[in-house]
Parts: sequence; C-alpha cells; structure tokens
Amino acid sequence: MNDDYLIVAALGEEIPSIEKSRHLLLTGIGKVNAAVKLTRRLAQNPKIRTVINYGSCGSLRTDIMGVIDCARFIEGERDDWTETIDTGREGATLCTQDYFVTEAPKKEPKPDLVDMEGYSLAKACKEFGVDFYCYKFISDYVGDGNQLETWQESLHSGEDLFKQILSSKFNIN
Repeated sequence: MNDDYLIVAALGEEIPSIEKSRHLLLTGIGKVNAAVKLTRRLAQNPKIRTVINYGSCGSLRTDIMGVIDCARFIEGERDDWTETIDTGREGATLCTQDYFVTEAPKKEPKPDLVDMEGYSLAKACKEFGVDFYCYKFISDYVGDGNQLETWQESLHSGEDLFKQILSSKFNIN
C-alpha cells in the first residue's frame, strides 16, 4: 500500500507490537474520542485515502470467533437504529454504543457485534470520502458472566491475526 493509509485503534494495548508511526492513530475509548481524533487527522492530512480500524468487540453470536470484517455500522444510541452506514461489502454488522454492552440489545435488526468506536470512525470516513475498513477481534461474548474479565485478558489476543490481514489485504508489513 502507498503512503495514503491510516491504522486506527482505541488502545495501544490492542496492538502492542504495531510500530508507532504517523500511520497509527490511537483515539482512546468511546465514540466522541474516536470521532474527534480521526476527524482532526483526516482534516490535517488530505492525502489519507484509506482508514483501517482494528479493535476489540463483544459478540452477540456464539458461532463466530477471531477477527471479523465489519461492513455495516449502527449508531446504537438512536431509538430506532435508522442511522446506519453500509460499505456495500460483505461482512458483519457492528453496533456502536457509549458503554460496555453486557446484555443483548432488544432492538432490530440484531447486530453481530458491539463496540464503542466503529460507527463514529465509519461516519468520519464517509464525510471525508475516505475508504473505511474495520476489523474487530471478538474479545468477549455479550451476556457471559465473566465478560469484563474476559475482555481484559484477551484484549491483545487478535493482534497477530490483524497483522496477517494487513499483509495479505493491504500489503502493509
């Protein structure tokens, strides 16, 4: 890949061995942090054409595991979940909330995954006309009794899988 990409994660602990460089943005946890920091970086760097997000997530499905390619994004704070972004690619549906989700949402459509940044990043990229790719490592399963502990223990466990994706899909080593 050329020099026109940016890797975005909420926490350095999620990708501890990825080289810290101008191609890496750590936003901090949450939708506001993600939106503000990515918007600032895109506004200051108009040559960025591709944003690749990686982070942890909770899964609402027990039949999937590992690093999941997300293609549809739901703003989870809306009553009717009508604020969505669809990349048009095949992939999972990710619902972004402002809190650590421990119960399955009652709203439809049911997402596959939940996180705290994805929708905001997708929205910023859409506004700037930048390609957005999102890969989430399932660190925990929503409703599991030890969900918070499981997340803390497995926070960085998907990094090697993500590095394989960077190499194979984006030619980033």
